[in-house]
Amino acid sequence: MSPSDMSDDKTSTMRMLTEENWNSWRTAFKGRMLSKKLKHVYDAGIKLAAKYDLAKANDDPEPPKSTRHTTEAPKYTSEEDAYALGILLTCCSESQQQYVADMDTYVEAWRALAEHHEPKTRVDRLATLSEYFNMKWNTKQETLPQFLERYEIVLRKLRASGDAIHDSMVVDRLLDMMPWQMRAVTHQVHSMPRTQSNNLATVRVVLEAEYKAALRSGALTNPKGANNDERALNAEVKPGKCNWCKRKGHWEAECRSKAAGRPKASNKNPKKGNKRPPEKRRLLMGYQNCGTRESDTYNSLQSIAVLYSDWAHPPI
Repeated sequence: MSPSDMSDDKTSTMRMLTEENWNSWRTAFKGRMLSKKLKHVYDAGIKLAAKYDLAKANDDPEPPKSTRHTTEAPKYTSEEDAYALGILLTCCSESQQQYVADMDTYVEAWRALAEHHEPKTRVDRLATLSEYFNMKWNTKQETLPQFLERYEIVLRKLRASGDAIHDSMVVDRLLDMMPWQMRAVTHQVHSMPRTQSNNLATVRVVLEAEYKAALRSGALTNPKGANNDERALNAEVKPGKCNWCKRKGHWEAECRSKAAGRPKASNKNPKKGNKRPPEKRRLLMGYQNCGTRESDTYNSLQSIAVLYSDWAHPPI
């Protein structure tokens, strides 16, 4: 291992594997292995782990052996295996070290992690099949790229468990979950040659292009890739107040009351100026109307005394 590779390991940040992020961590770990030019080592672990899980699910008494040199997996050296094992160990959190601490090769460590996180029994395979056929796309809660990522994760679980699904069935199931605003994609896919219409990557490009067109035309709305809790936590307080609901902290363009169809709030604030009660206004007018003559002053003070009961007699 060169010094540059060692410096890359120290400076680069890698997502740690936990009990909840196996799918996202697996994608990030694959990218790290590709950057280190260890794709053949990564593929060997994937293939052997899939065979082991399939043999275990089918009650095979002799599961495949985890050796570096197999007939189907590409060959790699012991130095590459040790380097890949070191990367794998450094990318596992403390809760996952118990599964890989006693492993001597990368393939054995990867198989141990896959055995823990991937479906491996018949009940798990049935649960994955049920999840696949019950999938739905809610356009108000997730975007098309997020849904396609979730769809591909379920497909990978099915293929890893040994459940063969034809490519045409994968595409037809995906098109069946599309909303009516994207019905034109079905005609485009069916008009393609069979080699292209059964390719999920080609269909995904067509779907993403149609989805962007639907967003521009307003047929579909972008949920902004976050739920209500995340949007509330990430919201920024705006200066001033909303012209629609008269509340501070946001503007009319982001007003939820307006988006919900509620009527515009009326302006109940009083007009600017010195508003006084009627008694105080009359008192002030009494002082202002006081004349220079003693009789006028006495009459004004007498009228003021009527307003206040605590004044028994007018001042002289």
